[in-house]
Amino acid sequence: MSFELVEADSAAMALYWHWTEGQHYVVKPEGATGGDCLTSLGNLSKNLRNIKAASSVAEQADSWRKKLEAKYVVSQNLDDDDKKDLSNASWEWHNKLLSVAQDLDKDQKTLESIEERVKRFEKSYEPLLENMKEFMTRVQTSTLNFVESSPTERSLEPILRGLLTNAGSAELMFAGYFDQYLLKDFQSLSSKPQIKFISPELTGSKQDQTNLDALKRLSAMGAEIRFHPMLHARMVLSPTEIIVGSADIKSDCLGGRRYDAGIWTNNPMLIRSGKTFFDKVWAESKKL
Repeated sequence: MSFELVEADSAAMALYWHWTEGQHYVVKPEGATGGDCLTSLGNLSKNLRNIKAASSVAEQADSWRKKLEAKYVVSQNLDDDDKKDLSNASWEWHNKLLSVAQDLDKDQKTLESIEERVKRFEKSYEPLLENMKEFMTRVQTSTLNFVESSPTERSLEPILRGLLTNAGSAELMFAGYFDQYLLKDFQSLSSKPQIKFISPELTGSKQDQTNLDALKRLSAMGAEIRFHPMLHARMVLSPTEIIVGSADIKSDCLGGRRYDAGIWTNNPMLIRSGKTFFDKVWAESKKL
């Protein structure tokens, strides 16, 4: 119960105990003058002024105060009817104030419960907020590089080999044709990544048979291989890097015998979009 409610209830009980008969254990004053009542009524309404839930009690107390000011001089005792009526009214006020106090206490506990839940909610989401902050930092500090493979420039191959090395045991995704050019690189990785490879459908040509043999060897290392007849995308994807361009993972593309180009980036938004695309094609592809 708030201090104001305690003070208001004390004022209401003072009015009640002035005239209640049969309460012999209560030391009652010799008389209850208009001045005594005005003081109690003033204290009652003053302490309830900022408590909206008890506004009706404050209004009734003010009404009684105006009545007493008009009917009695300060030192005059109240007549029996006013004593009885004010005693009954003050007891009702006391009960009302107790009810208000209980409701406010319940509201306070509810508020404290909500605040506690908010704190727990905030705490449970701290890791998520940290991840979001880290994600945005990665976006803001990410880089975007043009890479190529040609007779005069081969910046794509070292970037690709670095991506393989940096992947550790994370998931690697590939889309495009594959031959034996990088098989030794996959075999020599100290940590074995989870590899998913989508290839365009292969025909019976000699080149396609070479590609199929390489994919089977990759499968023997634990890679998952699938085929899609509509695949034309060429991409390599890890959790932290992505390469998108024209080059297949083949000797003629990476060995500088053709003009291939692409984009490498560590931007997490582009990586996420690339993974969404890959997963969509993967779901539609058939297994080796």
